[in-house]
Amino acid sequence: MQNFKNGNVPVADNKASSLIKLAEKELSSLYSGSELETINFWLLEHFAGIDRSNFIKNFNANVNQSSIIHFCNAIEKLKEGIPVQYVIGVVDFYDIKLNVNNSVLIPRPETEELVDLIVKENKNNRGLRILEIGTGSGCIALSLAKHLESSHITAIDVSSSALETAKVNTVNNSLANVEFLEMDFLKEKYILEGEFDMIVSNPPYIAQSERPNISTNVLDFEPELALFVPDDNALIFYEKIASMANKNLKRKGVIFVEINEQLGIETAALFTSDMFTSVEVIKDMSGKDRFIKAVR
Repeated sequence: MQNFKNGNVPVADNKASSLIKLAEKELSSLYSGSELETINFWLLEHFAGIDRSNFIKNFNANVNQSSIIHFCNAIEKLKEGIPVQYVIGVVDFYDIKLNVNNSVLIPRPETEELVDLIVKENKNNRGLRILEIGTGSGCIALSLAKHLESSHITAIDVSSSALETAKVNTVNNSLANVEFLEMDFLKEKYILEGEFDMIVSNPPYIAQSERPNISTNVLDFEPELALFVPDDNALIFYEKIASMANKNLKRKGVIFVEINEQLGIETAALFTSDMFTSVEVIKDMSGKDRFIKAVR
């Protein structure tokens, strides 16, 4: 990767329009259409402080040399295949801003749908005690903490580096009603105390055999720990979630989980027992089986 600290940057002047033209030229082989345009303006806003509306008003606004260098270095990182969210280091997720890095999964729109479903169903419920399993960046826990203000959320993850990122995000969003615990959820020796009104999770659910269907930039840069499960035990996390409900989910408590679209029936079957009064497979905006709601 080139480094432009010496000031030898590939733009003719310090105008915002020149940076956009440079990004269009350098990134056109990787992105196209509206995606390319969106990424270019993300870079301009993050590294030069000029959002789309201000660019339209003054596309020849001056950009300082330091911002130009950061902008050009970001382009080089994108050309290496690094996801734009990691290059920028910040993402918007359900009305909060999150720091992200390669220790955490990049939050997806489907997960925003899960949060929206939970918030809308619980907006009038007070004092909820919620457990999130596999918090990563904290996107689910922190969004629920913000929008279900009287709730208390316990968020667990096996990755200490992911938890550090989640804790930074908690401080940055001025949220105090979240507790983070480092633990390997799959190990029986970890037993949580008390009962919860809700258990929510977006656990790893991609089978190893599905790797050929996953984009290279995901495989190369996002944490495998948050993505993949063994082919011979693809529902391992859901099995544990269902079994722990005996001890840790209150009567009339609810489980919300994000699932592999190809395993909706199989995943729902794990929750279909005398323990749960109802189990529902919910489709996402694309019409794919994406979530399960199970009521004890």
